[in-house]
Amino acid sequence: MEPLSQAILGVMGQGLIKTRPNRGKHLKACLFGALGGIAPDIDYLIRVDSDPLFTIEYHRQFTHSLFFIPFGSLLVCLVLKIFKVKIKDSYPFVFLGFATHGLLDAFTNYGTQLWWPFSSARVAWNCVAVVDPLLTIPLLVLTIAFIRTNKRVFNWACWAYIISYLSFGAFQKFRVRQLVLDNQALHSHDSRLMIKPTLGNNFIWRVIEDDGHELHFSAVRLSLIGANTFYPGESVKKVLPKQIATLLGNNQIQLNDYERFKYFTDDYLYWMNESSVADGRYSLLPYSKDPIWYIEFSPNELTKHIRYQTVRKPSPVVRDNLLKIWLGQELQKP
Repeated sequence: MEPLSQAILGVMGQGLIKTRPNRGKHLKACLFGALGGIAPDIDYLIRVDSDPLFTIEYHRQFTHSLFFIPFGSLLVCLVLKIFKVKIKDSYPFVFLGFATHGLLDAFTNYGTQLWWPFSSARVAWNCVAVVDPLLTIPLLVLTIAFIRTNKRVFNWACWAYIISYLSFGAFQKFRVRQLVLDNQALHSHDSRLMIKPTLGNNFIWRVIEDDGHELHFSAVRLSLIGANTFYPGESVKKVLPKQIATLLGNNQIQLNDYERFKYFTDDYLYWMNESSVADGRYSLLPYSKDPIWYIEFSPNELTKHIRYQTVRKPSPVVRDNLLKIWLGQELQKP
């Protein structure tokens, strides 16, 4: 999730400790919890200029694991000690904030290494988008009320809301899966299926089917009272390892880059052109193949890493169709 939601959840952790009658101590506890809540994302600053995949490889890795929580919390407290804050006064609150971060991220679709160092699996439960104001804004209002009044009722309301919202997201995901199956939209019974919410909501979902040879994209718009809508999309050829070996030959650096990108994307990869491979998990339009990031190979440059490219500026047609999906209207052909 984005930093604001993580800070809010860090503050929410303080309600698990008995209410503090001293307002100054209450505010400090909330501040320490917020710092603990956002601290794991410091890993985003881990960069190597010559290696564009280094950041995405280490983001949501060891700092987000359950194993690292006590050690990461201690590091935050050591920083606070510079400002004359005793470790024993800050650690319980930082710990509770730090402990919420990786778990909340695991409910999104990016992938979080919760079990590091025992497993490198990227956990993605796909119940909520990385940015979702329907989750963040109500929590912000309730958290501000908790900070101002120090009444635990607001904190419990926060926990009730987030648990309900994430549970609703899981239910929505189940509805999408059933709609896809009911429409007989799968190309193969043996396909892998990724179902994920789109940015800012849990009513419009992206569906990616991997049948082993192609990726098939579609979208589903769920309605609470009206008819649900299925939007069939495009299909593309999946990247196969032997194709990469043929393209790159003995370029070991870029062969390794491909393996790293393959791991990061859970192998939802397809060819954009003869030298570029795209992450099929994300697109500005939920039924489209057009990616928001991809990598470019340069087989003859044996000492250089791949190039990492992003595409995040929507065209007028994309903006118009996205609005029409939200409104349930007929789409404009690109």
